[in-house]
Amino acid sequence: MSQNDILKLSKEVILFKWPLSLLALTLTLLTGCSLIQSEEYDEETIKEAKASVTSYIENNYESIDQVTLKDPYQGEMGSFKLEGQANGEAFSVMLNNDFTISVMSIQSENFPEKKDACRENICDY
Repeated sequence: MSQNDILKLSKEVILFKWPLSLLALTLTLLTGCSLIQSEEYDEETIKEAKASVTSYIENNYESIDQVTLKDPYQGEMGSFKLEGQANGEAFSVMLNNDFTISVMSIQSENFPEKKDACRENICDY
């Protein structure tokens, strides 16, 4: 077998294996992400998480008339997340294991303002 034949054969093997490897990686990622996203929490956990987030929003932001929350889910990196709206303005939070707010992401330019007393330090909730 000549060096040219070996080179052609190795190219054919690489061209055959590359799409299979890409397909396997894609399926692994999709399966893994869907398993992470499908984590379900018991009713008590959902109730406690929603109460904590509602209390945080009401105690730290001005003029909150209504807080609506979706059920919590496990994020991509294993974080405990909730999405919701305050007065119709979107936000999401990541919670610690003790249901305290770890990170809050405001997803609206018209989100209610923080209360003056809560600007430098988080108010109790």
